[in-house]
Amino acid sequence: MIERSESQDRSSTRSPSRRRRGALARLALLGALALAGSGGAALGGAALGGCGGAEGPEEREGGTGVIAFEVEPLRPLAEGENAFRVRLTRPGSGDPVEGIALRVSSLMPTMGHASPAEPRVEEVEPGVYEVTNVVFSMPGLWEVRYRVVGADVSDEAAFQYEIR
Repeated sequence: MIERSESQDRSSTRSPSRRRRGALARLALLGALALAGSGGAALGGAALGGCGGAEGPEEREGGTGVIAFEVEPLRPLAEGENAFRVRLTRPGSGDPVEGIALRVSSLMPTMGHASPAEPRVEEVEPGVYEVTNVVFSMPGLWEVRYRVVGADVSDEAAFQYEIR
């Protein structure tokens, strides 16, 4: 005779949608933990920086090495709305990467959720982009991802910030 534990009995009486929600929640948590533990390797080649501060620009090459990303907060980072200046250049030559689509997203990898707001991007001079409306909705570790898409170029990088 096979004995069932109490937890097995309870799970079999839950509705299918409740079991799916529980499975999805566990899967989201597992994904967030994998991303946090991978040091960003789960970004599919994107460069991932350590915890940056609001003290000057932080620079690194993107995951494919096609673009150098220089990112600087426009004011000290805090919970709420934040803004960044992003300079995109070609490694080696330093030529600006201009007239491209810069996609920006922010997420909290340890919590498994994204920012509630859509960042706005404006090219303010050749190869220099101002990113506003980057909302950190709570204290903790946040990651801001930058993805460049153009006719002849594609690259991405991520920068992490500890918000207090």
